[in-house]
Amino acid sequence: SATLLLVCVVNTLFTIIILYYTVRSLCHRRVKRPVPGGNYPPVSVLVPCYLPNEQGIIMGTIAHILKRLDYPAPITLYIVYNTPTDLPAIEADLAALQPIQFEGGRRVCVLRASDSRSKAENLNLVLGM
Repeated sequence: SATLLLVCVVNTLFTIIILYYTVRSLCHRRVKRPVPGGNYPPVSVLVPCYLPNEQGIIMGTIAHILKRLDYPAPITLYIVYNTPTDLPAIEADLAALQPIQFEGGRRVCVLRASDSRSKAENLNLVLGM
């Protein structure tokens, strides 16, 4: 009987402590605040890719970034790719995206990194612009 009482007291104390920290964390949550005046800067998103391996997913990646990325200012999406051989179909699809102005001021810039052998070199090409 004394052991049962002790277990109940300890259980109650743990419950009170957990409840206290739960309520405390809910009361001290940070609220996302918008940038004053809604002045969001435009951003650039860099997507390096090696086309022979990623030609099956690159268009889906582009569509996801253009349509589902939640950001209220213009976005320039840089697709920087290298490929050991020409891939006319996918390269034509990518080139067709460049002149389009997408919703929210979003646009796509496609660059072929001709002398590149890695994604790091692809990124360096864009960063050097």
